Amino acid sequence: MNKVQRRILIAGAIVFFLLLVGAPRVKYGPNGVILKGGIDYSVEYADVIDVRTAIIYGLAVLGATALLWLAFKDKERTPKPPNKETSEGS
Repeated sequence: MNKVQRRILIAGAIVFFLLLVGAPRVKYGPNGVILKGGIDYSVEYADVIDVRTAIIYGLAVLGATALLWLAFKDKERTPKPPNKETSEGS
């Protein structure tokens, strides 16, 4: 893993965390009805993370991070040394 790949993984982890923490919040009212913004909320209704949106955002960030990580992968490979048994015994 090279330096660019390390930076991509760190940036991806930070963005992933920020998206999950900053995921949209919804409030569920009576009978499971979602209360949209602008409605005067009662104290008895608690904020809940919109899980579907958080998962979609998270998968998008993970996919983009994986693609960038693969794109910046080192293409240089060191060739294997020849087998000593086959080169000496002929």
